[in-house]
Amino acid sequence: MTISSVEKRTTGKSGAISTQILQNGKRIAFIQEGAEKVDLERYWQAVLRQDRETLRSFFHPDAWVNWHNTGERFTVEEFIRANCEYPGEWEGELERVEKTGSLIITAARVFSREQGLSFHVTSFLREREGKIAALDEYWGDDGPPPKWRQEKKLGRPIPREGAPG
Repeated sequence: MTISSVEKRTTGKSGAISTQILQNGKRIAFIQEGAEKVDLERYWQAVLRQDRETLRSFFHPDAWVNWHNTGERFTVEEFIRANCEYPGEWEGELERVEKTGSLIITAARVFSREQGLSFHVTSFLREREGKIAALDEYWGDDGPPPKWRQEKKLGRPIPREGAPG
């Protein structure tokens, strides 16, 4: 997880503090102070390091996790076990964060250090009292478009940062 800078500033007559999180000069999150209680950078670092104790600290004891791609629901302990016993060593980057009310939506890229595997995950975190009360995740493999779309010449590569759009 690489965050290049965090900017805090007081805005407006209310004196509210906003936080802007930049990654390689691109804004990936904008948060009003007090709006986000779950430290997302620390949470994702714990996921990638497969750090059981730190992960546990982010969840309400009665929280649940749904992995929709495989139709599974986990208790907190089952989720921690599934995450921490998954083979390999992992890295990743938080690409986007959105927040509305008590719902936080993240998009992250997760990739293995040694196996060449790469995934994108969209997570919907419902928070209560500064902890994750519910987590819905959608995981997808990164890879080339299916052959049929390539043959029909549909779509084009997504422009990467700094590339002409």
